Amino acid sequence: MSEKALNALERYAWPGNIRELINVIERAILLNTTGMIEPGEFPFTEAKEEIRVPVKEEKERVVIDLPPEGISYEAVERALITAALAREQGNITRAARLLKVGRGTLRYKMKKFGIETGDAEKKLHNGSFEPAIVTD
Repeated sequence: MSEKALNALERYAWPGNIRELINVIERAILLNTTGMIEPGEFPFTEAKEEIRVPVKEEKERVVIDLPPEGISYEAVERALITAALAREQGNITRAARLLKVGRGTLRYKMKKFGIETGDAEKKLHNGSFEPAIVTD
């Protein structure tokens, strides 16, 4: 495991505790093809590349045009939560309503992904926020 990968493991909050750590390391080992685990192989690390995923709602169904290389489900979920919080200026109750989930569910997901209400609001106010799906 590279030094950068070890640093990424140390910096992560581990909301799932030791079970999450074990799963992340096992996944990285199983999917690794180079013999050296790098931070980009962890599902929680920041991505270097953005992928725009067109999403539209048609009556009762949502149509998503997935890129050929695929996309991390967690990255999609993280982007949706951040976009909802930004739109609602960090208000968790209104963001949860917008996503059609309970407030407790949204708070759980925010903790899981290490998202704080101020993160999305700061990005919105300084003009750097543009909802995008980021790959892991």
